[in-house]
Amino acid sequence: MKKGSLNIKQEWHARMRARSRHGHIPHLPKSIGYDVRRTAHGAVSTIGPDKQTSQGPLAHLLEFGSVNNKPHLDGARALYDEGRRFYGEMSKAEFGFVRGGL
Repeated sequence: MKKGSLNIKQEWHARMRARSRHGHIPHLPKSIGYDVRRTAHGAVSTIGPDKQTSQGPLAHLLEFGSVNNKPHLDGARALYDEGRRFYGEMSKAEFGFVRGGL
């Protein structure tokens, strides 16, 4: 859970950093963080901007867009990419388990 959360945070951060080279949102990539906590049924991870940072409150405008701006979906793309990696690894593990037996 921690590794996947870190991967999503880092990819989201990298996508925003590439976008911030234009100078409009230089501090926004630094607002992306994650937190993993245990629950009664496993673990939960929260990944996203810290709205207490200088440009953190602007993240939703870039992610989801506005009337005048298209959505960039950097976080959604990072989550999708990590999901594909995760399920790919699970498939390999399952194939190895089935092939190798108990």
